[in-house]
Order: sequence, then C-alpha cells, then structure tokens
Amino acid sequence: FQSLGKASVSPAFGPASFTTKQDKMQHFRKSTFPMLSVDDALSIVLQHSEQLEPVTLPLLDIQKGSCLAINAACPDPIPPFRASIMDGYALYSEDSSDEGCILEVVARITAGIDSEKIALERGQCAYITTGAMLPPNANAVIKIEDTEACLGDPSLTNNEEKAVKILKKVEEGKNIRQKGSDISMGQNILKSGDELTPSEIGLLATCGISRVTVFPMPIIGIMSTGNEIVEPDESATNGKIRDSNRYALLSYVKSMGAQAVDLGIVPDSSGHLERSIAYAADRCDIIITTGGVSMGEADLLKTIIESLGKIHFGRVMMKPGKPTTFGTIRANGRNKLLFALPGNPASCLVTAHLFVTPAIKKLSGHVIENCAHSQVDVTIAQDLPLDPERPEYHRAIVSCESPEQGLVGRSTGNQMSCKLLSMGKANGLLCLPAMSGFLKAGSTVRCILIGEIKPPSNPLHSFHQKSAGFVFGDEFLSNEGLLNESVATCSGHHHHHSHDERAAGEHEHSHLKRTKIKVALLTISDRAHQGVYEDLSGPCIESLLLDQALSFDATVTLKSIVPDEPEEIKRLILEWSRKDVDLILTSGGTGFGRRDKTPEAIKSILEREAPGIALALLNKGLEHTPLAVLSRPVAGTVGNALIVTFPGSTKAIKENFVALVPLLPRIVNLLQG
Repeated sequence: FQSLGKASVSPAFGPASFTTKQDKMQHFRKSTFPMLSVDDALSIVLQHSEQLEPVTLPLLDIQKGSCLAINAACPDPIPPFRASIMDGYALYSEDSSDEGCILEVVARITAGIDSEKIALERGQCAYITTGAMLPPNANAVIKIEDTEACLGDPSLTNNEEKAVKILKKVEEGKNIRQKGSDISMGQNILKSGDELTPSEIGLLATCGISRVTVFPMPIIGIMSTGNEIVEPDESATNGKIRDSNRYALLSYVKSMGAQAVDLGIVPDSSGHLERSIAYAADRCDIIITTGGVSMGEADLLKTIIESLGKIHFGRVMMKPGKPTTFGTIRANGRNKLLFALPGNPASCLVTAHLFVTPAIKKLSGHVIENCAHSQVDVTIAQDLPLDPERPEYHRAIVSCESPEQGLVGRSTGNQMSCKLLSMGKANGLLCLPAMSGFLKAGSTVRCILIGEIKPPSNPLHSFHQKSAGFVFGDEFLSNEGLLNESVATCSGHHHHHSHDERAAGEHEHSHLKRTKIKVALLTISDRAHQGVYEDLSGPCIESLLLDQALSFDATVTLKSIVPDEPEEIKRLILEWSRKDVDLILTSGGTGFGRRDKTPEAIKSILEREAPGIALALLNKGLEHTPLAVLSRPVAGTVGNALIVTFPGSTKAIKENFVALVPLLPRIVNLLQG
C-alpha cells in the first residue's frame, strides 16, 4: 500500500500544535445527531456509494474483488474442434462390436496435433489422447479400457502397434466433445456486475479474451487521529497508546482487494485534521478515520467533516460502534465517502466490516444484492448476555463441529469495545437483539460472516479424516478424549482402555474409523419390474452410496425390483430385515398415483417410526420445488434395519440423499449397539 507518512510530524502539515485558538470551541453535552438503526444507516451508505469509472485492463492486472463493467461474449466456439473426452481410439462406431473385432491402427493423435488431414477408412482407427482433435471421418471414441493389444501383453499399449482389438460396441458420438458444445460463438459468458474470481479469469482466458473493462477497486486512505497515538515501535508511556487501528484497517483494506493509502497519525487539531482530510479527499475514493467522533472536547472530526462536506449520519443504534459517522466530501467531480469510525479497536473493526465492506463492493461494481453481508444461522455454544437498549454484534468463532450440530458460534470472550483481543480469530458477528436477560446456549441466531468458517475442532468430523488424524495425532486425540468419544459413538457408552490396550486393540486408529453400512436397495415400479422401463433409481442410489467422499463405507448387499404390490413390498422388506442388513432404501411409489402404495405398505410393518427423518427429506425437497409436498416419505425400523423411502425421480433422490447422509452413521451405530 502507499504511505503518506506520519501526518503528525510531516512537514506537509507543519509541527503538531495541540491547542490552538481555533480548537477552543464549545461542545454539546448530548449529540445532536439522531440515532439510526444499522439497517437505515447501511441503506444511506449504499445510496451514496457510486460505481467508479470503468477501466480496461489486461487479465493479469485485475485486482481481487473487481467486477465486469460490460458483458463479455466468447468470440470463438469452445471447444474449437471436435475433441476426445478420454484416452482411447477414434473410429467408425459401425466397426465396433460386443463380439469383438480387430481394427488397423493408422495414426497416433495427441493433444496439439492437427488431425484434419488424417483420413480414416472403414476398418481403421487412430489412437487418441484426452483433449486431442478427432480426425474428420471418426464418429466415436472407444476408451482404452475397452480394448486389448493384439501382440504381446494385451493390457499394454505400444506406440508402434499396427492393430488393436475392440471389445465393446460404441455408439456414434460417444466420448466426443462436439465443436462449440461448451460455449457457442458469440455467447455471453459473463455479464456486467459479475465479480472476476480466478474461475472467471480462467474462463475469459479460455475464450481468448485477454483484456476486459472492469470497475476498478477503490483507493482507500486510512488515518488515526489523537494526541495520544504513537507508532507500534514507539514507547507507550506518559499517556500514549500504540496505534492498532490504522494497521488493522490497512490490512483489512488490502484483504478486500482495494488499494490502501496510509495517511498516518493526525493530532487532535482542527487545522491538521482539516488539511489531512482535504488532502485525502483529493486522492482517495474512501477515507477512513478512527477516533475523534465521541463527545469529548478533543473530538473534533464531526465539525471538520461538516465544514468540508456533509454528514449523513452521526450515531447508530448498535453495540459496539454507536458514534460511527458517515459523510461525503465533493472532490474532483465525485462524492468521496468518509467513514469516521470509533477509536476503540473492536468497535473500529466491527463497524468497518458492517459499513465499509458494502461500500467497497458498491464502488467496485457489485450488483446491489451482492453488496450485502454473507449471513448464516448458527447455534450458540454458551449463554450470552443481552443489552436491553442496543442490538449487539457479538464477536464469535464460527465452525462446523459435526454434521448433527451444523454451524456453531462460540463467543471470543469479553466484548468491551476496547478489547481488541475479542476480534482475535473472530470470523463472525452474532446478531443479538436488544433485550434484557440472556440468550440461552443452543439458541439459533443470525451471524454475519467476516472470515472463513473454521474446520471442525474434532478430526472425527473432518471431511478428510486421514489427514486430520495425521495433523492432530493419537496423542492429541487421547488428551482430548476423542478416542473414547469415537468408541462411545459406536457402542452407546464410554469404555476406558489403557494405552497398551488401545495400541493392541481395535481402537488404535479409532480417530480414522468409519462406520460400515450394509445396504439393500428395492426399486418399486410396475414398468421397471415388467422390463418396459429401465430402472434408473436403483443405480442412482448405489452410485451415491459408493461415493468416496462420504463419511462412511457403504456396501450394497441386496438389490431387487418389485411391482407396486403392497404384499410383495412387505414380504421382501421383512425378509431382508432378518438378514445382516443395516439400511433398506426403497425408490418409487411414494406419490399420489393410483398404484403408489409404498408408504402404506411400509408403515404397516414398521416397529418404530422415525418421523424426523421423513420430515428432513421432505424439507430438503421443498428447498428445490414446492411440488415436493406431493411426495410422502416414510422412515422407521424393523429389527436392527433402518427403512427409508425415496421418490422414483433420480433428481429427487439426489436431493433427499443430501438430507439423509449426515444422519446415517449415528443411526446405524445406535441400531448396531
């Protein structure tokens, strides 16, 4: 960032003069500014935040947070030629056969080779790699796994091979990306107001667009005010304090992608403050000051701002940050924004996140709806005291502790506005209402995110358990009681083992232990049972269960298709429940068709219903379509097996599956226990 030096000692401003005739002014004992809600104050900030003049830049010069100023259209089709999706052989689909056939290999085409002049004839093929250009006559690619070498080891390829054995029939167009199938020529790929993240930059480069017109990131000047402020490397004695606000805000501005200008420390002198702010308004789009906005005799900033421009609000109904002030100063034909933030460190950063962040986004071209803060609902981990007069933005650490708990917010401790320590590690601001008393632990509140969500503190709940176990190690897990916790999860109560027993027994790597679930899949469909309709739902569920990213290991041990006959459904589920099966998933028959009797059939044999699971599936479906109310999910147990019904639609199955996955390990462990 740029630095304009320490304003308090800079020759540009003259020697510091802390008591001048101009400073001897009277002050009101009460503020004359009305108290606005945060919502009203934010609206005013956005109303006065004008987009900056667009500039055209090379892709590599675009700053983080910049937005496109005009639509971007792709000048060429993508891909620009027919390309192979995988390694294999380009051929005529008519030459392939499930009985097997041998084709002559006449060329080897790798990515970057122009294959336009390679003419294949019937009975011929060309070895081709992923992304390579297809020869003109080829209409399919067979993947290399479906071929064998004719000479030597059949599993090996040879760059001198003259023939290859084709093992399967391949359909026309198989494994080919058609010209322009990703993006057509002239297609708009990005629109004005889209933020240019690394993905968008890569997309523009792919389309051959090397320069774009963007809204630039604002230039933001930051100054600290006060006779008591000194630099971090100076001694904090004789009533002095080290400047933390300016350094924190300079770092914050850079993290937003904006250009930061260091305006130094300015003393509590009307002359110094007026000259410093006028100088900044001439050079910056946004000015941020800290201190000098309360009710003390040395708090001169509001008077100075009014003399140079206009104050739009001078008090906000919030804790911390009540004296936050926002104004505009006309300079160089534009309104420059001025945020006079409180001098207390925590107040300074909280108000920067709440008010300056949306302004930066608006100036840099974000559409208005994207200027709002990212917000999530969190469960608070402890009782929190409430303020009866002002809503509070409580600093917290937000993390995803477990699939069952979801996002949890933990207070950073003492919330006094002078406590910068309360901002340490904080990634969220809990929005607490103005009320008397306490908000109880376990309550759900809205949280404004000001940083990345933290990973789970318990590696058992990490998406990548092996790496989490490597990072934390057995010793940490033992000290934290997580080894015993993982055993308790599986058995329903705690076991205590010596270190030697753990090392020798099955709990040695319990922090890496994954629940094993044996699954039976039942497709319920008259047409699929008759063979006139391909069963898509069963294979869909199986592929979802075998996803490597799941936190459990599923094995499909039983599969069947039955008609929409209640007695047949009941017979098979009862038979399976007596076998070594943990989970029975059905698909189909849950709607309002005349033959849809799956819910009634299964309810009649359940030993225990699980309405909460059914409700979770229904709610997940409603997130995607209001028609989900037409589905009638059922869940419950027969013996030690959990039975859950899914709709027949593969789309609905995928949506419902998301709701069920986090619950399965816990439920199965309880049933197995």
